[in-house]
Formats: sequence, C-alpha cells, structure tokens
Amino acid sequence: CGLADSLAYETRYDEAVGCFERAIALSPNDPQIWAFLTYGALALIFKGDFARAVEWTERASGIPNCQYWTAAHKAAALALLGRADEARRATTELMQKMPEFTCAFARDKLFYVKEPRQVELYLDGLRQAGVPAISSVLIWSSGPGGGRARRRPPGPAPDEPGPEEQGERRDIGD
Repeated sequence: CGLADSLAYETRYDEAVGCFERAIALSPNDPQIWAFLTYGALALIFKGDFARAVEWTERASGIPNCQYWTAAHKAAALALLGRADEARRATTELMQKMPEFTCAFARDKLFYVKEPRQVELYLDGLRQAGVPAISSVLIWSSGPGGGRARRRPPGPAPDEPGPEEQGERRDIGD
C-alpha cells in the first residue's frame, strides 16, 4: 500500500492502481483493506477516473472499521463527476462521521502530496460537494481573565475538555 501511495503522488497512476489491486488480492481479509481501497480511490481521483474512484469508495464503505476519509473521497469523486445530489449525500455522511472536516483540514492532512494540481483537484471536488472551507464551530472557553470565543481547529482535540465542560458550543453558520 505504501509503494502504491508513493507512485500515486509521483503521478504514476496506472502503476499505483496496479499496486493497490495487488495489495487487495494478496490480503483480501486484511482488517485495513478499507485503507487500501480508500487510498486507491484517491489515486483514481488524481488520475481523473472519478467513476472508478466512487466504486472503490463504495467497496470500502462496506467495511465496518472504515474511516471518514472514504466518505470524503466519495463526496469529491461524485462532485467531480457532476453528480451533485449524491455528492451532497456523501458530504452529509462525512459530516456525521467527522463533523469538523473542512477543506482546510483536508489541505493540512494532505501535506505530503507535492503536486499542487492533485491537491487542488481534490479540494475542488470537496468544495463542489458542499464541504465547508473552514470550521463554523465556535467554542466558548472560560479561564483566567474571563471567557472568550474561539474557532475550534479542524479535527479532534483529545486534550481539551468536552463542550459540556467548556461551556456552550454554538454553530455560527458557514
């Protein structure tokens, strides 16, 4: 799977997909097979094979331990195919799995992708699918010097107390 990722990021898409297919064939019961399919879907998005990317995300979605990236890749691929209603449904699923997923979060997590056009293609798909650009959640924190509102960064914050311990959590819109 690592070799396939590296090939995809080097724009060697056919080789990358072949490696993902081989990894899946060699280990069909691997507990992380959702990742092989999901990373393979990202390679297919970069390649421009959006329909096949959707197929791979649908296969990955059926695996119980599948993570939020699968829904993100599906939303992007569907949007890039022009299937707006399905893309929005995939975005709804994504936001249920990872409520603070944003285009900014995706950009940060794809730091290792060196081809700007790959990142921009993916982010364009996410934007078209209705993924927010930045987090719209404000957290009210109280502490020394009084309370303050701040934008919560994308992603989980395991070291912070939950909203019930911090005060009110409000959605301020897009």
